[in-house]
Amino acid sequence: MSAATEAGSKTRSHMKKIFTILLVSALALVSCKKDPVLTPSSLYGIWHLVSVDGDPVGTKSFSDSEGLDVWMNLQGGSFVLYQKAGSNTAYSQFEGTWSLEGTMISGRYSDGTLWASSYEVILEDDYLTLSSPSEVQLFRKESVLPDLR
Repeated sequence: MSAATEAGSKTRSHMKKIFTILLVSALALVSCKKDPVLTPSSLYGIWHLVSVDGDPVGTKSFSDSEGLDVWMNLQGGSFVLYQKAGSNTAYSQFEGTWSLEGTMISGRYSDGTLWASSYEVILEDDYLTLSSPSEVQLFRKESVLPDLR
C-alpha cells in the first residue's frame, strides 16, 4: 500500500469516528430532554379548568350541581378564582394567596380558610395538572380572562 493510500485510509477512518461521535452526541441531546424546573413564575397566568378526574367540566356532577366553570389567575403569591356551578348564572369570586414548595402548591383564601388540599403540580406546555389524593384537576392556559360578570 502506498503512503498516499494509507494516509487517505486513516483520514477516512478518523472522519468516520468523528461522524459517529457527532451523531451519538446529537441523538443524546435530542433524547435527553430536561424536565423544566418548576418555579412560582412558571405558574403565573390565567388557567381555565377543562377536566376533573378525566371528565370534561360541564358534564361531571359535583354534589347537587351539574357542571362547573372555573377560571384561576395566578400572579406573584396571590390568586383570583372565578367559579360558576350548576344552573347558577353568576360567577363567585374568591381571592387569596398561594405558595409552591418543590412540586406542591397550597393556598389560603382571603378569609383565612386553607384550600381543601395541597396539590402535586405537573406543568406540560399549556396544561397544568393539580393532583390531590381525592381528585385530579386539569387546567389549560389562556391568554385572556373573559368578562365573567
